[in-house]
Amino acid sequence: MNPVVQLERTGCGIASVAAIMGLSYREVQQTAESLGIIAHDRMLLSETTYVRALLNHFGAKTPLGEIPFSSWEDLPDLALLSVKWHLEKGIPFWHWVVFVRQNGNVCVLDSKEGLRCNLRTDFGRIRPKWYIPVIFEQNSREISSCQPDFRPIEKGESTPDRPLKDLPGPMALSGDDEEDLKMLEESLWLPEIRFSHGKMEEILAEGFFEFGSSGRIYDKHDTIRTPPREIGAKLPFPGFSVNLLSSSVALVTYQSILRGSDENFHHALRSSVWTRTDRGWRLIFHQGTPIQRS
Repeated sequence: MNPVVQLERTGCGIASVAAIMGLSYREVQQTAESLGIIAHDRMLLSETTYVRALLNHFGAKTPLGEIPFSSWEDLPDLALLSVKWHLEKGIPFWHWVVFVRQNGNVCVLDSKEGLRCNLRTDFGRIRPKWYIPVIFEQNSREISSCQPDFRPIEKGESTPDRPLKDLPGPMALSGDDEEDLKMLEESLWLPEIRFSHGKMEEILAEGFFEFGSSGRIYDKHDTIRTPPREIGAKLPFPGFSVNLLSSSVALVTYQSILRGSDENFHHALRSSVWTRTDRGWRLIFHQGTPIQRS
């Protein structure tokens, strides 16, 4: 496992995921954009949902919550660490790094561009606030050892990005896929599905998050615990469209029409990102933008 240097000031989370997955920064950045995660968004340094969503997309699990750092010995073999944790106007911000332990060797992969060496063993100078374990089921991923003679990537040195033409191309969208996604998307507007903890647990991916119209970000836990209420959705929604972004990622767009408590119909443009898993499609991201109808 080698460090990956971040290419944006706010790109440490993307670089950390790239290091864990053995991919280039640009490859993970491209995947992030397909999930609605933008590298220059400062919220990458203040929210865990973005990095969790990326790791979940690549097959890694990140348990809910953050674990306060106590000692290097107590860390799991692979973890994301928050360092340089601080408050700005009451909002927490931090820098993402990766902790790796393998065959008795330990190191920290730090994506900061200005470092002389991005593979760090100066643990006394690194002061983590908390960590998130990164887990691959059934030990499906082998983590390579930290090498003490690792040659750092020098500032300004180009990194060997894999050409985009060599990346797997998108699969054709089957009629069954489109029908499944339409059924799943519309089911989320039915009270018996939307307010069923069991059903929502099945439909939402572990890294799910939503950009609410109020500007608030909701994670999977927030969404599942929403109190039951009248939805008033007018189905089917117009403008329903499905486009594959990759072989395992689909973008669904449509216009929602909801009857509000004022008895008026309210319209919004909706977008959802679904990921294909061995258990079917799972929702990883949603956003709604209210629109005015003349």
